[in-house]
Amino acid sequence: MQVVLLMRGICKGETTRELAAELKLNYKTVLDMRHKVHANTESEQPKTPLLDSHSETDEMFQNAGEKR
Repeated sequence: MQVVLLMRGICKGETTRELAAELKLNYKTVLDMRHKVHANTESEQPKTPLLDSHSETDEMFQNAGEKR
């Protein structure tokens, strides 16, 4: 269960301090796990550019920066 909560927190952009408190883990432990997750995801990124000159993204960040 902690793995799911850790991944959810990382995806949501929660701070390491918040995650450590929520999961009742040491800050350094969470920080090390976060670094491993980031390194693994970076290593899995494609090494070649996209074939077409145009690409589309979804609307996930359409309201980025707006105050709620």
